[in-house]
Amino acid sequence: MEFKTVAMIAARVLVVLVAIVLILRLMENRFIFFPEKVSAKTPLPPTPGFALESIWLQSVDGVRVNGWLITAQSPTPSARTTILYLHGNAGSMFDRIERILPLAAQGFCIFALDYRGYGWSSGSPTEAGLYRDAAAAYEFLVHQRHVDPGTLFFYGESLGTAVAVELALDHPGGGLILESPFTSFEEVGKAHYFFIPGFVYYFMSNDWNSIDRIRRLNIPKFIVHGDRDQVIPFEQGQRLFEAALPPKTFYPIHGAAHMECLELGGRELMDRLKAFVIEAQALQSKRFPEPAREL
Repeated sequence: MEFKTVAMIAARVLVVLVAIVLILRLMENRFIFFPEKVSAKTPLPPTPGFALESIWLQSVDGVRVNGWLITAQSPTPSARTTILYLHGNAGSMFDRIERILPLAAQGFCIFALDYRGYGWSSGSPTEAGLYRDAAAAYEFLVHQRHVDPGTLFFYGESLGTAVAVELALDHPGGGLILESPFTSFEEVGKAHYFFIPGFVYYFMSNDWNSIDRIRRLNIPKFIVHGDRDQVIPFEQGQRLFEAALPPKTFYPIHGAAHMECLELGGRELMDRLKAFVIEAQALQSKRFPEPAREL
């Protein structure tokens, strides 16, 4: 085959590859985020036995996001623990309330956040934007509601696990709870889209590299993952746990698919989570002074 012909074929292949990269780069957020926008006229869901307060925050880039503060109407000793709940890539808090209330039933104060573009929040979701929104929620809890960082736990589900890990890098907390976590954007992509060449991920704007970040975190960690997860492979949760620094706990839920850990884990999981929080706070109480608490 003549050199000119080879060069022409190579040029065409290169053009096709560049086109694929450009298309994927333009479309990548559509493959990641599936937000549910909720009308401003939609009322807050009923939460019998709990007080629910809607709170508006402003991220550092000016985007307004909505959060819900959920507290038991009859406080328990656990009420001095606050959980910052960071949900996954689809829906909104409106379809998470049945997951959140069992956590609140343990006596914890819950602050659940709808990222930009989700629920009532304005804007459009991006990786950097979700990190900013979580940081705004943290600033609100610690600096406006005077929550002791040693009693503040970051709870991430699915995509929210990467947000929680990123938040914990620069913000002191009592511990990290990760439900169905993944290692990185690239590895999740390869698990689902095996036909996309690996080099393509180097040109994407999304990173979500939890496995590198968790190696730098020394706060207590609790990782729960279903062994029948069809969205995020169980093996990724195991690898994230192995990469993490102690103290750490890995809690598998046998037979659980994606987003079924709380349901199938039931009372036993809730008891273990509560024990983890108590143990973690005992460790963290030595690190942070305790300011006056106002929730």
